[in-house]
Amino acid sequence: MSAAISTQKRTHVRVSDKDILHATRICIDLSGPDKFTMADVAREAGLTRVQIYNRFGNRDDLILALLVSHATYFAENLGKTLKTIPDTAEAIVHGMMAAVQAAQTDTYFGMLVGPATLQQETRIPGAPEAALRLSQQLWVPVLERGVEQGQLNLGLAPAEVASWIGLTQLSLLTATQTFYLSLEQCETYIRTFIVKPLLSEDYAS
Repeated sequence: MSAAISTQKRTHVRVSDKDILHATRICIDLSGPDKFTMADVAREAGLTRVQIYNRFGNRDDLILALLVSHATYFAENLGKTLKTIPDTAEAIVHGMMAAVQAAQTDTYFGMLVGPATLQQETRIPGAPEAALRLSQQLWVPVLERGVEQGQLNLGLAPAEVASWIGLTQLSLLTATQTFYLSLEQCETYIRTFIVKPLLSEDYAS
């Protein structure tokens, strides 16, 4: 009887999604994103496979949730930094270059924002869309501030321009890995083809 009660208590232990994602990261670090199993995560988190599947439908959902959580933390910190840069043009350059460097050095960020460069078995469904949503959330307030300060002349709603920046940024991240663009080349591209067209005439002069 006592063993049954003990088992019942153990299987009803409340483990947060954050704990499960932490366990997932440990498993990926040990086995790689294409080799870990839901059973591995369940053992690491102290849960059953059924409990994991009830929270995350499959491995791809679990990995995507981890990547989004990781990238959200990155974006939130980057957003705080961009608020401290008064020149909107420089804020855009800084933010996009930070993403380029993170994609090259941060495995989890790179898995989310660079799906086109990953091996087929490593690509995560929904990753490009999630990356674009995070990018839009990051850039809308930056663009709105630039318009309010007279530094930018968008011609479109900030949300639409933010989507365009996000798409351009994902293409640039892919290009850096496919064509081995240097950081200097990336920055030149950003200043010339992304920032310059957004500047108001008065500010650009």
